[in-house]
Amino acid sequence: MAEALSKEYPNAYFTGTTENNHSENGKEMGPYKTIEIKIADYVDIDTNIKIKDGYWNTYYNGELIRQENTRSPNPIIIE
Repeated sequence: MAEALSKEYPNAYFTGTTENNHSENGKEMGPYKTIEIKIADYVDIDTNIKIKDGYWNTYYNGELIRQENTRSPNPIIIE
């Protein structure tokens, strides 16, 4: 979504995650993928067991300009 928005709105920065953003006990833990178990055709349970780190990707004019593996994305500083 961030990449698509950056193409639609040039000269603006957009940041999004490559995986779902996970929080634990009300604290943001950053983007990562967790194990999901399918119980039936209509029930999926997310175990919250971390299996892969995700990234914060920042795009500008449709181009990936920064990728971070942090709890929260760092602000873009424009000088």
